Amino acid sequence: MAAVKKTIEQSTKQPSQQPSPKEPSRGYFKLWWEIITEPVSFYEKIPTSLGYRQPTIFALKTSAFILAILFIIIGFMALMFAAMKVASSSSAPFTGVAGVVFLILLIAYPLLLLFSWGMLYVWSGIIHLFAQLLGAKQGFKETFVSVCYSTAPQLVLFIPLVGSAAGIYSYVLQGIGLHKRQKMTPGKAAAAIIIPVGILMIVVIGLYVVYFLYLFSAMRING
Repeated sequence: MAAVKKTIEQSTKQPSQQPSPKEPSRGYFKLWWEIITEPVSFYEKIPTSLGYRQPTIFALKTSAFILAILFIIIGFMALMFAAMKVASSSSAPFTGVAGVVFLILLIAYPLLLLFSWGMLYVWSGIIHLFAQLLGAKQGFKETFVSVCYSTAPQLVLFIPLVGSAAGIYSYVLQGIGLHKRQKMTPGKAAAAIIIPVGILMIVVIGLYVVYFLYLFSAMRING
């Protein structure tokens, strides 16, 4: 009897001693694939005890990969441009141009990562405001988690024809995250994403219209 009692006690204590296999602490690309292919299951399995650290790290890794790809493209284009200048004029400082470009990229990289980290909180705050207005039942952390993991599709933004779909899918993941983490209906979760995105698009379009009207009026005056 004592042995049986000891076995039961050990079996009941074992789950609490081991990390949950559902907690998103796996490798980046394995986690990325699960978010892309099984988003509903992924958001359902995230433990409520999950803090800010792991979602933030995932989102920043995504931003780091995106910036690295972008900077490689820019660096390659700068080198090609400098090489063409060298070919056309022997006085063109090839190494100087390349050095300046890479120095700028080196300085910009951590600054842009810091900016993307701040924007995670800004966008999460905007989404959470509309989610609360539409009946969200949980705190800011659950919205933040949804936004952080929804950055996964952005990793393929640079692939032709896939980038646009990836951007849309990122918003879809945010809606799924709100639905599962904030206990919202699918319609309200979608509205919490669509409304602020729509407002942002209207503001951007309005600024473009004002800018082009200004240019048009300036051209008429100068003409």
